Amino acid sequence: MTLSHKLEFEVEINAPSSKFFEMFHMKPYLLPKASPSNIQSCKLAKAERSWSTKELVEAIDEKNNSIIFKVEEGSDKLEYFKNFKTTIQSVSKEKGSLVHWTLEYEKTEEKNSENLQHSLMELFIALSKDIDAHLMDIESNKETLVAA
Repeated sequence: MTLSHKLEFEVEINAPSSKFFEMFHMKPYLLPKASPSNIQSCKLAKAERSWSTKELVEAIDEKNNSIIFKVEEGSDKLEYFKNFKTTIQSVSKEKGSLVHWTLEYEKTEEKNSENLQHSLMELFIALSKDIDAHLMDIESNKETLVAA
């Protein structure tokens, strides 16, 4: 028996939405540097962007700064889930951005479902904040170089 779940949440960041989106779309190789405690590696497989958890890019919407990842068969995640999809959209605000996360998954067992949702949310919030700090450091270093 599989049980479908959907978890949505938002994280406010200081970085521009286009830069946050770019990290996942064009520069995923920088994710381990931006958040080493959450992402250990990011490799390209078969000319597609792929994470060490074997997540493949399912869809990209550059106009709306949105990207959808789908877990590929053979991933360790599928030991716990029948399927797993992550949608990330970054939206510009007057100051900073809002990152909207949508996690859709089917678990093979209902055990610890509430704990799992909380853990997943904590992981992606921490990832968002790490990426934001990384992007703001880069921006700060650019300003320092220009001022010099």
